[in-house]
Amino acid sequence: MKKLLVISLVALLVIGVLPLYGASSTAIVLTIGEASALVNGSATVLDVAPFIQEGRTFVPLRFVVEQLGGDVAYDTKTDGTVNTITIIMGTGALALTESEQETMRQYVENEYQKVSDQLAYLREESDFAWTESDLAFYGKWMSGLEKERTQQYIDAAMEYQVAFETLRYEISSYDVLLPLGRVLLLSNQALVARNILEHYIEEAEGDILGETNPERPITEEGTKLLQKDIEFAQWLLAIAKR
Repeated sequence: MKKLLVISLVALLVIGVLPLYGASSTAIVLTIGEASALVNGSATVLDVAPFIQEGRTFVPLRFVVEQLGGDVAYDTKTDGTVNTITIIMGTGALALTESEQETMRQYVENEYQKVSDQLAYLREESDFAWTESDLAFYGKWMSGLEKERTQQYIDAAMEYQVAFETLRYEISSYDVLLPLGRVLLLSNQALVARNILEHYIEEAEGDILGETNPERPITEEGTKLLQKDIEFAQWLLAIAKR
């Protein structure tokens, strides 16, 4: 007898280890070894059949995600192999007033200039104690901003996630959580965006209080700039909660 694999999934967003949130239910029935599936009772052709290998069940990821109304984006290494997979569900655009759109646009443009200047500085100060991971961090952040400016929010989220992973264990890595939360909110992922923005605010406030790195307290100018970012994150949170 052929094995049946029944998947009852909810609309969700998955980036790295971020939490899952449900929205609407969909039932997908896959049969091991058959290139067809039932989606809410309707037959659909698959590009590849599900299979079992060494006790593990493999299903076509893109098919499952797209049937749930989502999208899949892949980030590859230089040798062409997959590095990270980003799955985003429920990607409708967020409804903003004209004033909110302008505030968002201006903030993104200012951030773009800031990250661009930082990248230029890192490249010029080649004999300073910067590492390749610093360049990769800001490079991915810049790439995310470029995609966000053209409303490619799924791709932007992936770039910001990769940037975070690049400096995951460094103090400055939390900086990119603000743009990550922003694009998730813009793609109508309010619950996940709130989670990320709240985490960003917690980290940033800890930085101001000297809790993040007591040995290198933040400067007065740095405090002012960070406070503005916190205020912007709180503004985004207010939109996410309405």
